[in-house]
Amino acid sequence: MKTRPTSDHDREKLKAATGRSIDRAGGGTLLAGQTRVEAAALSKYKAPHEDAAFMPIDVALDADMAAGSPVILSAMASILGYAVTPIESTTGKTTPALVGSLIRETGEVSAAVLEAMADGHLSPNERNAISKEIDEALAALWQLRAGIRVE
Repeated sequence: MKTRPTSDHDREKLKAATGRSIDRAGGGTLLAGQTRVEAAALSKYKAPHEDAAFMPIDVALDADMAAGSPVILSAMASILGYAVTPIESTTGKTTPALVGSLIRETGEVSAAVLEAMADGHLSPNERNAISKEIDEALAALWQLRAGIRVE
């Protein structure tokens, strides 16, 4: 049996990020019209039970572009111990609006963690929900950083 550098948890994280990217892109049917694969394949790429079906890198790029956020790329970077940062701000928001967004998103992370930990056990669904909230908080943080650079 081969030893892979990625763990089951890493691959679960990629599946969850793939699902979030597809959802943010409007779903598999809509995304299928913007990439080279059909909706059925997109469904397999996000399905946790489809161990061998992972999204090809060009389709992942299409998905993240359609989602308007580097969801899959950020998950991959996180697994490798890196973070994705925007090159420049395209938000057009004022800094107070960005701070408000950051406060809201980090509050949602806290709420998701506290809710999930209420029973003393984190299920895979709870872990995915927390990861989603963390992704959104990280995006808000990077948007704030980019906004400060512009102003």
